[in-house]
Amino acid sequence: MPAQRVWDAADINKVTWANYEDLLARTHITSPSFAYESNRLARLTTYSKRYLADTALALALAGITPTDLKAEPSLAGRYLESYVMQQLRPQVDAVGGSLLHLRTGAGEHEVDAIVAVGLKIFAFEVKLGTRPTERDAKHLSWLRDNRGDAFTAGFVVHTGGDTFSVGDRIWAIPVSTLTE
Repeated sequence: MPAQRVWDAADINKVTWANYEDLLARTHITSPSFAYESNRLARLTTYSKRYLADTALALALAGITPTDLKAEPSLAGRYLESYVMQQLRPQVDAVGGSLLHLRTGAGEHEVDAIVAVGLKIFAFEVKLGTRPTERDAKHLSWLRDNRGDAFTAGFVVHTGGDTFSVGDRIWAIPVSTLTE
């Protein structure tokens, strides 16, 4: 989300937002995910995504209960995505990679996470559901088709228990595999 939308929604000015954002990052409460850039892909957005560094703390501070998450799947999906980013970050750091995201300007394509290690990319989509399909991997397929050999593998992270193929170089994996 562009920063101006954040400070407008919070009804604060740009300087106050910059101070808050800096404080949240320095205290490791939020963690940025910078935008993936490629001259082979047109019309990519360049703004960072921000993730909360501790999903459980965020849920507690917001007063969100398991009942609330069951009642609002889109809310649960956003928190699941934040949790997955928390699990990926130390693994990405261990291999000397970068944790990025991708979104086209008009929003027709979005990939939740791209791990760039040298010239190789690994892409992740997070889906709240137990049995993702090829349709859930459509943005990963688009990225694979546009990045060719640089696209090493794609993963649809889900809440089920099985690992299986959902396309060429794309697998569905349980969120639990990220913590093993």
